[in-house]
Amino acid sequence: MRTLVRASSVAPLLAALAACTDAPAPSGAKPTPGDIDLAFASAHAVLVDFELDGELTSPSSAPATQRAQIAAQLTYTIGQLNGDSSVGRMERLEITSLVSTPNAAGTYDVMYHAKLPVAWGKPSAVPATYTVKVPRVATAAGLDAWVGTYNTTCVGFDGSGADRYSFWYYYRPATAGCVLSPTDTVSAVATVTKSPENTVGKYPEYDKVWSDGQLRVVAMYGRNESGATANSDPGIADYNSFVAQVRSYVRSVQPDLTKITETPGLTNTPGAAMPQVSIAATLPLVGSEASARRIQVDVMLVGYRIYQDGATFDAWYDPLTPTADIVLYAGHAGLGENVHTLMNKGVIGPGQYTIWMVNGCDTFAYVDPTLADRVSAANGGAASTLYLDTVSNAMPSYFGRTPGGSMRMIQSLMAVTAPRSYPEIFSGIDPKQIVVVTGEEDNTYDKSKPAVPGVPIGVPDAGAPDAGGKDAGGGAKDAGGGATDAAAPSDAGAGASSSGSSGASSGGASSGGASSGGGGDDAGCACTSAPGHAAGGAGSALLAVALATSLVAARQRRRREAAGDVHSRE
Repeated sequence: MRTLVRASSVAPLLAALAACTDAPAPSGAKPTPGDIDLAFASAHAVLVDFELDGELTSPSSAPATQRAQIAAQLTYTIGQLNGDSSVGRMERLEITSLVSTPNAAGTYDVMYHAKLPVAWGKPSAVPATYTVKVPRVATAAGLDAWVGTYNTTCVGFDGSGADRYSFWYYYRPATAGCVLSPTDTVSAVATVTKSPENTVGKYPEYDKVWSDGQLRVVAMYGRNESGATANSDPGIADYNSFVAQVRSYVRSVQPDLTKITETPGLTNTPGAAMPQVSIAATLPLVGSEASARRIQVDVMLVGYRIYQDGATFDAWYDPLTPTADIVLYAGHAGLGENVHTLMNKGVIGPGQYTIWMVNGCDTFAYVDPTLADRVSAANGGAASTLYLDTVSNAMPSYFGRTPGGSMRMIQSLMAVTAPRSYPEIFSGIDPKQIVVVTGEEDNTYDKSKPAVPGVPIGVPDAGAPDAGGKDAGGGAKDAGGGATDAAAPSDAGAGASSSGSSGASSGGASSGGASSGGGGDDAGCACTSAPGHAAGGAGSALLAVALATSLVAARQRRRREAAGDVHSRE
């Protein structure tokens, strides 16, 4: 039997493990139109399949409980793989060949076969095998004991002392001084093969994006601190930087200010006092265009946890999403919570093609079929990939760099006379976060087709320069070959950069010394959940796994990462 561990299985898995009693097998093994296997493209990663024969000690004979425990056990691959610039797609975990045998201790020795797709961040060095090291007992008590043994010696950056609610993220078994005992740890050798789902040279559907003559951008920037209001908060600084860059870019593509509309009173530092802004422009004609195109960018500063904005967020987001060409979120992934919250938000417009980008830490691991299923349902059961491309990260994303990544996406979609494939777009985004796209396998656009009627490919487009000078965060070049991010010119009452950014500009990336989104130090990564709060969001792909081990309503310790390139050491 082939079982796909899915977010829809949270409730039965949680009940099974919490009580350690028999429970019905998880539903949803048969893929729905929105739950088909997704293809993959990246400039900095390749999709591989890990297949391994694992083992587990369980107090339960119930297959559903054992499967939940296996999923919880393999959650620790997230931390281990992050140490190798990679991460698995946990929602796509397949567990087969489950065999349970009673032992003399009164528990059960469980053997199984698992397959996990992994975004491998070293495309030129794909190993033939990889040894996965995970806890042997994945009950709540078993994980507490295992984490307590290794949470000071087998961790990366400042994860020392993490509890079972977050140790899976900080776990680094390759760290010097980490000595794992075979008594409480399973070492399983996975065979590694390149996935047939890798695509080559796929483009966004430029013709669909511009079919109505408009590029509609819906962007969200999350605070770094819960309840923050000062511009010194790195998330608010990113919001200010992005708004400044958008304003500059729009003015560079449309010098006639009478053709630009903005939220009244808007400056380059709207901050918490102006958490919702809009910038729009009618663009100059290009080639033999019959009518002028438009760009509209709506931006909201959202909470550390998206749900904190409640009805205010919905009132802003719902009217914008049915016609959105690209949705951009930059901020904390919340260990999956914010990703899942956003997948459940908004209104799906039938027939609308949307690029959906979640720019936070390890978001590739947290994306589940929730949004794809909604898109499929809104389109009569058609494959979601016809209408949705999902862009996520295989590695952490840093505050200070997210504005550059967002601008790269916008500028690329504006480049109708020189369209870019997804890998070409991603080559200009901070390589450390390893941006990937899924759902693009059935995209049909290529450079033989015009993106806009009357605008042939290769004609100089005065309306879509790649960028216009220094980034508001510090001015480093894009990682993709020298183009700089959009300038943030001085504004009446506001300068180019966010005031009091307190180191929120980005540091140099590791690809050829270039970086995206500015120079300076990283302000920390968008990874953790709020201090003193539960993980929440029970439907999240990763939280589905975590909740399956009764990781419920528990606080997430605060990880205030020191400024600097903390992740590159691992």
